Amino acid sequence: MLVEEGQLAALAGAPLSVWGTVLYLGLVMTALGYTCWYHVLGRYEVNQVMPFLLLTPVTSVAGGALLLGEALTPTILIGGSIVIAGVALLVIERRPAAAAESPAE
Repeated sequence: MLVEEGQLAALAGAPLSVWGTVLYLGLVMTALGYTCWYHVLGRYEVNQVMPFLLLTPVTSVAGGALLLGEALTPTILIGGSIVIAGVALLVIERRPAAAAESPAE
């Protein structure tokens, strides 16, 4: 409201469908999202599930492309690939070198 004009008029003129969407996203989706998140946190250690939060922007962009017909530019695809590769590096377990080379007795 400090840097843009007409924000109060936009709020006053917003149709009922917009307010319904805001309520749905704010109440239903937030409650559902946090319920699922805390269920997962109850079953797994935090360090195992936290990297998956980094996928939130990737899934949001994918949802926008699938549901809203948003354009996927090469830059967006490259960025999403980098994020997915980074998360994969975090969550894929590697065997320690000592365990991989067991001494022969």
